This record gives sequence, C-alpha cells and structure tokens, in this order.
Amino acid sequence: MFQVLVAEPDDASFQRIRSYLAPEAFHIWRTVNLAECVKGLKAIQADAVLMAFDFPEGGARALLHHLLAEALEVPVVVLGQPGQEEACRRIVLDGAADYLTREPGRWELLDPVLRRAIAHHRLPAQLAASEQKYRTLFHHSPNGLILLDTEGAVLDANRAAEEIFQIGRSHLFGHPLAEQFPAGSEIRRLLESPQDLSRSGNQTLSFQRGGQELWLEIRLNPMEAYLHRHYLLQVRDVTQVRRAEAELAASEAHYRDIFENLGTMIVILDVEGRIVDVNRWVEDWTGQPREKLHGFHLFQHLRDQGLGEWLEQRGRELREEGVMRGEFEARLFGRQAVLGCHATSMVQGGRVTGYRLAFQDITYRVELERQREELQLELLERDRLAAMGRLLQGVAHNLSNPLTILQSTLDWIRSEGVDAVNLAEELQVMDQQVRRLREMLTNMQEKGRREALRKVVRLDLNAILEAELKFLQANPFFKHEVKLETQLLPLPPILGIYSDFSQSFSNLLNNALDAMFDSPAKTLKVSTACRQQEIVIEIQDTGHGISPEALPQIFDPFFSTKPNVSVDGRPAGTGLGLHACRMLLDPYGVKFEVENRPGAGAGFRLRIPIQPRRGVRALLVEDESAVRLGLQSGLRAFNVNVTAVESAEAALSLANGFDVYLVDTSLPGMSGLDYIAQLRARQPEAKVLLLAGADFPQVEPRARTLGVNLVLLKPVTFREVAQAIALLDTPNSPVAAGW
Repeated sequence: MFQVLVAEPDDASFQRIRSYLAPEAFHIWRTVNLAECVKGLKAIQADAVLMAFDFPEGGARALLHHLLAEALEVPVVVLGQPGQEEACRRIVLDGAADYLTREPGRWELLDPVLRRAIAHHRLPAQLAASEQKYRTLFHHSPNGLILLDTEGAVLDANRAAEEIFQIGRSHLFGHPLAEQFPAGSEIRRLLESPQDLSRSGNQTLSFQRGGQELWLEIRLNPMEAYLHRHYLLQVRDVTQVRRAEAELAASEAHYRDIFENLGTMIVILDVEGRIVDVNRWVEDWTGQPREKLHGFHLFQHLRDQGLGEWLEQRGRELREEGVMRGEFEARLFGRQAVLGCHATSMVQGGRVTGYRLAFQDITYRVELERQREELQLELLERDRLAAMGRLLQGVAHNLSNPLTILQSTLDWIRSEGVDAVNLAEELQVMDQQVRRLREMLTNMQEKGRREALRKVVRLDLNAILEAELKFLQANPFFKHEVKLETQLLPLPPILGIYSDFSQSFSNLLNNALDAMFDSPAKTLKVSTACRQQEIVIEIQDTGHGISPEALPQIFDPFFSTKPNVSVDGRPAGTGLGLHACRMLLDPYGVKFEVENRPGAGAGFRLRIPIQPRRGVRALLVEDESAVRLGLQSGLRAFNVNVTAVESAEAALSLANGFDVYLVDTSLPGMSGLDYIAQLRARQPEAKVLLLAGADFPQVEPRARTLGVNLVLLKPVTFREVAQAIALLDTPNSPVAAGW
C-alpha cells in the first residue's frame, strides 16, 4: 500500500481526491500548512506528495523548494486549476514529478499519475539493486563469464574465468581475449571471429595450461543493451567430466570384456523374463547369434516345460533376498541339459528393472556325481562283502567246533551202542553244542536283519561295539592271542542307520587286529565317552604303527599297506576299509583323528557330534506351552537358538530363513502337515523335523510325501532333539532326503 501525503487546505477538494484513490491501494495523510507537511513527511516516510498549486505560505513552488532544501526525497505531483498548466510545468522543471489539472475528465488520471510518479522515483534504486544482483551472479558464477565488445576486447570478467585461463584482470581488461592464447591454437582461432563463434553454439576444445591438457566448453551469446552490441562468453572447465567419461568408457569396455570372456554364460533379462543381452559364451552354447536371442521369452519357455513352480519358488527367493541359486533340467535351443543358475536383480531408482543370470552347463557334473555315487555304493558293497567273507570264515571255523563235537558224540554212541554209554550225559553235551550253534546263528541273523534295514533309528553305540567284539570271537587270532581292554562309559542314544556304524566299527576293529599280526604285544583297547557336544570312540592297537609316508593316504580308496592276497597266513586287504568308514560316517559330521605311534601302534578317535557344531536358528511350531517353553530354553544349551510360535498361522507370518523347522503334527487351526505343505511351496529346501505323537501311523504316508526329513516320537529329550538338529544341519546327512 502506498503512503500519500496530500497538501490540500480545501475540504471539498480533499474529499474529491479521496474518492478517486482506491483505499486498498493508497493510505492518505492530510496536511494544511508547510510545517505539518514537513513534519508528516519525516514521520510517515511517504511514497508521494500530492500538492495543491495554490497551497498557503507561498504555493506549491515554495513548498517544493523547502522539501528540496530539507533533502526529503519524495516524488511531488502538483494539482492545479484549469489555466495553470504553464505554471505547473515550470514547477515540474524545478523538480516536481508531474502535474494534473482539476477539470472534468482529468480526475480519473489521478490514480495512474500517482502510481507512475512513485514508480519513476523508485526506478533508480531498483535498477541499482538489479545491477548489483546480476553483477553478484556474474562474479560468483561457477562458470567463467567474460563480457566482450564487438572486436573481442574484454569489458569484464569474473573470478572463475581468471582461474580457468589463469590470466589476471590487468591482462584481460581492454585487451582482445584472443591475444592471450598462442597463435594457431584452436581457441584463438575461434575467439578471433566472435560473430562466427556466436552462431556455432556450444564448442568443446582443449588447450595446454601449465603442461596439462584442459578441456573447455565455450559458448558465445550476443547481447544488445542501450543500442550497444556485446558478447557474453561462457566458459566451463569440463576436464574432469571428460576424464570421467574416458574412465567410464574404459570401465565399460573393461566390464564388457569381462562380460564377454568370463567363461560363464551370462544372460540379461527384462522384468518379464525376455532376453535383452547375452555374452559370447551363450552364443557358443546355443549356436545362435545374440541378435536372434534378443526378445526370447526365457521364463515362458521354462513354464512351458513344466518348470513354472520351480520358477515361482526361485522368483520368490530372488524378490526376498535379492539373489537366487539353483539348478534345473530343461531343453533349450535344441539341447537337453542340466544348468546351474545364479541370478541377481538389477535395481534402478528403487525399482527392479531386470535380472542378471549366470548359467553353467553342469550336465557332465551331474553325470559324474551319479557315477561317483554308484562307485561309492559299489565300493561299500565290496567292503561289506569282504567283511562278511571274513566274518563267515570265522563263523565257519567256530561252527566246525560244535559240529565236530556233535559228530564225535554221535559216532561214539553208534560204535558203543546206546546201552554201553551214559546217554543222559552225552545228550547234555550235544544240547550244549546245539545251543551254541543256535546262538551263533541268531547273532548272525540279527546282524543281517539290522544291517539290511536302511532306516534312521535310535542307536546304542556301546551295544553295537559289543556286538562287533562278540563277532570277533569267530577270529581265532583274536580269540587266542589278543588281549582285549574295554572301557565303555554310558552313552546317550543317537539317531542313525545301524549298518553305517556297525560296518565302520567292524572295519576299524579288524584293521587293528591285522596291524598286530606279528607284533610282540597284542592288546586291543576300545573306549567310549560322552562329552557335552560329542561322543568320543577310541580304538587302539599295539601293532607297528603307520609309516609317515603312508599316513596321508590311509583314507584313499584301494590304498593298503597289506598285500592283496594272504601269504603265509598274513592278513590281506582291499584298501577299502578306512575309505568306507569315512564315506559312511562323514554324513553324520564325524571327525576322524589318527594317533600314530610308529613301532608302538596306532589309534583312531571318532568324534561324533550330538549337537550342532555352530549356532543354528530353529523355528518351533508347538501349541503346548510347556513343551514349547521347555524346548526353547533347553535347546539353548545345545547351541540352538529357538524361535517358538503356537500355531501354523503365526509361523507363516514370519520370514523364511531358519536353518531347521520343528513342527508338531497336532496344531489348532491349520495342522502341522498343512503348514509343512505351505512351507515347502515357499522354501523347497527347508529342513523339517516332525514331532509326532500317537497319531503318527495315520500321518506317516503324507509326511513322507511332503519330504519330512526326520520324525521324533514324543516324549523326546533335549539331547535327542539337539542331535536330530545336528544331523539335519550336516551336509549329505542320512536324513537330508527324508527318514
């Protein structure tokens, strides 16, 4: 709002003035004499004075001169009567801003005349402020700015221009800018023709400064001001940009070289699963140029081959974790192959824009693994048959003794006649031998039955060791020449397959006996003990020990320090015994330690874990609070961190990523098996331990179908659950593919 001081003694004229000035635009102050006018101007900081020509005390001219004498800078508009135009013009020449006569049709001009007078008065200050603003922008611009005349001489330059060209102001002002650069240089050539440069737009050029090459982006813009033509030269140092671009291009070339020559098939997909780019290894493998592969819908092709569920599972893994690993078998571009896949998401601006897939054809590896497994099974079978042969040889020897006694007794009775012998006494002898035969045959049948049952059950390792030691009684060497020392301390039952341990123990015991064949001292020591995290079994002999050269190879297949064929009664070997032990017990996480005493014997120490060797994250789904809280607190001592929930619905609300899932069969709402079905859909490789009760026979078929890894029948102990988790957490364990 404008503050206007009206010097008008006449009331009617003052009211008329008020009627022509909008109150929302003008705030009017009135004065009727010179003193009030001067005082008012000093008090209200008026934007303008509207003064009556015939103002008292000398009129408008006297008042104007007084204001000028007081240095009160304010625009004055004189309001005169018709016929006073010439006098009003003289007052304007003395310093008034404008005048207006009081006649019909002229009053409407009062508002615009006052506004124009105020604007004209303010214009110099505004121009000065504008000039200062643009001068500040000019001098503080990060880009170099140089003002040139039409001849190319410097009129002004900012600090950035001085720093870019490293030329001081004294060498710039008034001098042609082109002369600051070497003759024949590109920048001088351009600056010598400013008119041409102004028409050529942005130019990027290089020049030497201090022995270094700099890159500049320059642009010359023509400017018209007050009938004068100038040029504004804009200069930007783009040296770092050019270097960054060069480094980026080199980096891109480097990574493109890696992309092309990594030795792995790499495919770039868009979010829909269509191929965007491939490297040369994909071209070589498919036999197709990348141009033909572009746009190929890989995801849809896999769905068409029945891999939709696999793709959905892996896609969920990719979305949740940002990375996916897996393998699949499919027919691609005319080739049936097993492919290993590693995929990552490409993210830009927080949004997935595509996928980066690395493939390897692992068909040959899968085939080699199958052949390796077949070979391992063959080796184990050969070792089992060899062990069975040794056992049968000893059993045959042991059977011959009671059979000989039975035959001799019968021959005696026949030769002497029934009446000539003490029949009751002879029958008692025969009965003892029959019982002895029956016991040996029963033991053999029980061993055969248990070893044929490839099923995870609770095992008593002490009982297995005792059974194998009893079978050694069939070995005459052991029976008559070897001293046996045992210290079998109480052990907790463990989960496992009977034959894995019985065959391993048999191999270790027989190796110990063979090692003592011709040693002067023949003592076999067998001991067991249980510690917090493991069961320790030691089998020691007093043979000749193992030579340092042979020690690194003792677990290799077909390596043996014994001859292949027995000579002079010396034991022979196939070189499969220790290798079979490691193959059978590695899946249980068993650690083998060899204590070698050259010339005095050797010992094998087996460390069998009964709880996880590392911290395991387990999810327990159990509705009974006592069982839930008990397992949660009890398993903590066994290196298991348990998150417990009481329902399947609560379990499904949690994120994936637990190492092991412990699930009760009977749950409120969704059953345990229904939960496992949904878990398998979300996390196919999840390791599941089922806690079953009396309903297990009814749920067993579906549990097997769902791929439950292991089942424990309630009630269970903390140690049993911990050892079960240890088995599940061990690679290639016997429960990895189900119990």
